[in-house]
Amino acid sequence: MGRWSALYGTEVVSPWGLFGGKIRPLVAAHVEQWEFRDWEPDLSLRAGTSIENMRGDGDRAVLAVAYYEGRDYNGQFLLEEDIEYLGPVLDAYF
Repeated sequence: MGRWSALYGTEVVSPWGLFGGKIRPLVAAHVEQWEFRDWEPDLSLRAGTSIENMRGDGDRAVLAVAYYEGRDYNGQFLLEEDIEYLGPVLDAYF
């Protein structure tokens, strides 16, 4: 099994926000490619809002819609079939 990989992505948060800059739109993309998968990409996309500094101490929450297409790395075995999903995401950073 090959052990090389390439991982890259970006997150763009708008410099303009609502309610004094506390709510900002965002989009993000992340791609992983692995040698053992013949460099076939796993793609993760997100779009939503970043809610920042709610308590005044630099905290942040992201409410978004996420899309993923690629290998399911959860579980005991790496299955050959790819998975695909679309669903809500809530991330909290304190």
